[in-house]
Amino acid sequence: MHQPLLDRSNVLFDKSFTGGGPRHSRVQWDDANRQYLRFAEIYRSIPSHQCSILDIGCGNGEFLLFLNYMGFTGSYTGVDIHEPLLQEARATYPGYEFLHRDMLTQHIEQHDIVIMSGVFNLNIGQDMDFVKSFISKMYDLCKFKTIFNAISTHVNLQEETMYYIDPAEIMNFAIQTLSPKVELRHGYLPFNFTVAIEKSPVWCSLPRTNQADSQG
Repeated sequence: MHQPLLDRSNVLFDKSFTGGGPRHSRVQWDDANRQYLRFAEIYRSIPSHQCSILDIGCGNGEFLLFLNYMGFTGSYTGVDIHEPLLQEARATYPGYEFLHRDMLTQHIEQHDIVIMSGVFNLNIGQDMDFVKSFISKMYDLCKFKTIFNAISTHVNLQEETMYYIDPAEIMNFAIQTLSPKVELRHGYLPFNFTVAIEKSPVWCSLPRTNQADSQG
């Protein structure tokens, strides 16, 4: 059902990949410094240097480069749907696993931390149902926490090529359906926000405590 979105995404990344340019531009990032600021926001929510990380939409492995720079010593697996970028990642970082997978339909092992940077940013015809199903799947794949970023609807001007997400809608969705332990950081870069969702049962799914018992 979401195959047309994958096809459009691959067409866009084919153009940027074959166009050459620096590594960050081949994965549709406008500026390397801004890319690393986004990575730093994700990294601050990773609790350990020795956890296992699953990078959804890993592209050519730029987040792995950032992790190594920060002294990360855990295990890393990258997942993407664009094979040329995956081939570049495998050649650049031998010894790490880079998988060609459709996260929504193909099996991927659980990892301690699941991260995603930039996958939602390009407008490929997605809607909020797709975004929420994507977030839910990332949450299912994490043992402890999932962390991702997006472009906020709180902007001065919206471009047709970009996809904007209401941070309040994401916050409400995460708390109501996934976990009460949600952190949202908005404004570290103009119009960007990052969400970290810690694995925990939603409050509505917890057994009710007898009021008399709770009062002693």
